[in-house]
Amino acid sequence: MTTAEALALPSASTLDLLSVTSACSVAGGEAAPLVYWKLGAAADRAIDSQPVIQAMLRSGDRPGARKYIVDASEAVAGVARDRGTRFHDAVEAISLGQAPRLDAEIEPYVRQWWRWMDRYQPEVLMAEAPVYHPELGYAGTLDGIWKLPGWDTPLVYDYKTTDKAPDASSRPPYEQAAWQLSAYAHATEVGVLKEQRYSGRKRYYVYDPTVAHEALPQVDLEVGLAIIVSPWDIRACPTVIGGSTWESWQQVLAVAQFRIHQVQHLFRAPLTAPEPAADRNPLLD
Repeated sequence: MTTAEALALPSASTLDLLSVTSACSVAGGEAAPLVYWKLGAAADRAIDSQPVIQAMLRSGDRPGARKYIVDASEAVAGVARDRGTRFHDAVEAISLGQAPRLDAEIEPYVRQWWRWMDRYQPEVLMAEAPVYHPELGYAGTLDGIWKLPGWDTPLVYDYKTTDKAPDASSRPPYEQAAWQLSAYAHATEVGVLKEQRYSGRKRYYVYDPTVAHEALPQVDLEVGLAIIVSPWDIRACPTVIGGSTWESWQQVLAVAQFRIHQVQHLFRAPLTAPEPAADRNPLLD
């Protein structure tokens, strides 16, 4: 046994890196249009489900009625997340040369995507890859990196689906998309397996320093692409991800870490007054 082998160090422990989307949710909140959209869903349920709500109230279940209305906002958000997942799965299958699983809702989105791809013919350098920034403590799964004709440097891109028509008063992208793109573009390493853990509703990526990772390919650190797909159109929006966007993402991440790890330690035992004697009113003494 050589001296080097005899003195081999034990493997480093894994790190739980906060996911980019969880950090945005914990610290960045939601864009005003998304908040209004969720409130609208709750209002619609309150208006459209009067018989159900009135039955709950007659039985004395006011908390249940309130929860039934409030839960509508999370229900519509869940529908949107499911739609995005199915779109991503279909696009990934096509990119791998496989037949996608399509349904009546998703097919128009995929057709819009295919039309855009056929026109611009981007070279796919990476897709659905876990990326890490161990030093700053975050990780995420980027939708991909393209070499786009007319651009000197590859671009990080991220898909967002929407069911809002082109004439809607408000449509994505929202500022969270810029934070996500900035975080992905500035990540330092790429992995193979995106092992994830959950703590409540917060997602973490497991990073093992003893496993070989590759450096993130060189990408444009000033501009990324937020790609908004609907059944009617598709828009690839060049998005500023450097400068103040990168700085603000780091602030979002710091606030998220603060809220997760520090808030419970902020408030110490209160300074309280002694309880008065049962037979004595201090205001009358």
